[in-house]
Amino acid sequence: TIYVNGKEAGKTSNYSKAHSFDVGKHLSVGRNVIAVVVGNVGGPGGMTPSVTLGPSTGLSKSYKRQLDLDTAIATTTFTIDGTTYKREVFASPVAQAVVVRLTADKPNSITVDVGLDRPADFELGLVGPDTLSMFGQVSQGGKHKGVKYCTQIQAESEGGQIEAKDKTISISNADAVTLLLVAATDYNFDEPYKPLKSDLGLVCAKQLSAVGKRSFEQIKADHIAEHRRLFRRVSLDLGRTPAAGEPTDERLRSLREGADDPALAALYFQFGRYLLISCSRPGTMPSNLQGLWNG
Repeated sequence: TIYVNGKEAGKTSNYSKAHSFDVGKHLSVGRNVIAVVVGNVGGPGGMTPSVTLGPSTGLSKSYKRQLDLDTAIATTTFTIDGTTYKREVFASPVAQAVVVRLTADKPNSITVDVGLDRPADFELGLVGPDTLSMFGQVSQGGKHKGVKYCTQIQAESEGGQIEAKDKTISISNADAVTLLLVAATDYNFDEPYKPLKSDLGLVCAKQLSAVGKRSFEQIKADHIAEHRRLFRRVSLDLGRTPAAGEPTDERLRSLREGADDPALAALYFQFGRYLLISCSRPGTMPSNLQGLWNG
């Protein structure tokens, strides 16, 4: 179920088909909140991420998003009130962190509130003026207690002001912001029925301390180098047509209408490799249920 500013915009019970909903009528100028509630296959549950669209008043223009398979970095750009904003996101196996970078083409333009949320089974706490922590133990409706976890997010501001209030990190008038998200659980890979006894908060704190010693550009460069070590092992050239320069959604639409686009097949092949490189690495769980989640 999709909610926009508290109003239901669409609902479906079918996981295997693509759906589209008209959310425009629920949008307002400036700040909008989207909630996505997803029922679990194994029982009741869901997730409700809260997303702030736009750092100031005014509707965004020139909205673009892209995924660079060669760097494994997702980038979003948009313009509001004459200022162009850029968001870069990647999950680094080197830093063991999800990294978010917010920049703008004008100084003092980044104002953002950072928080952590989930439907249940968590407690929030502030760890200093720039770090937020979430602890919990997952369950199914309060029963069948499972894995214990901790996640921490740290905000680094270039310029501007940063403060912690109401279990939220608020940043105002910054030139750039870097968010570092780390996590740990008590899951024991060697003996799954014997949970680890580690201090999960301390594990996260050590991860943040290690990655925080490097600049964003260093973290990014290390991430790209590690990704390319695997990704560039294989290349596939099936030929190119003019369609190769079009946005992916338009290429897919044209392909359904009978267009010739052999490079799209090569891109799809590389996209699959990107997914496997990103989700199944040494020391982690293997990818699974791909037919269900990607069907």
